[in-house]
Amino acid sequence: MSAVDQAAEARRLAAADVSQREIARRLGVSRYKVGQLLAEPVDQPSATVADRAALADRPVDQPVSQAPDQRSTRGRCLVIDLDRYPGLAEDLALLQGTRAAPVDVVNFAVDRLASAYRGALARGRLVVGQPFDVTAMSIRPAGGPQ
Repeated sequence: MSAVDQAAEARRLAAADVSQREIARRLGVSRYKVGQLLAEPVDQPSATVADRAALADRPVDQPVSQAPDQRSTRGRCLVIDLDRYPGLAEDLALLQGTRAAPVDVVNFAVDRLASAYRGALARGRLVVGQPFDVTAMSIRPAGGPQ
């Protein structure tokens, strides 16, 4: 796992109220290193208008790594056109106040939703493919009482 991946994973776990000791155990690093990872500034790359236009004009089945001026050539990639989802763009901007990168916010939200879905499947409350509604969510300050 690269240092960038470690920092992102450390932030994701911290946002999920996982202790620094547990984060260190999961990442295989010291608690001191976890503190350093969490203190790292969050990189928030910004695409230029030309970059966004190039991505918007490419065929849907063309991998992002083949789009002009793209730096990532490894693994799978999800690209969200925030112009198509202005509410999502506004929500991500609001959540930047938590000092989390948009990628970490999306990762956290999908992780929590998938965990709840898996639990509902395991308890027999849903069957695979069945539509569902999210009925509850709660938020508390990090490090607060559970």
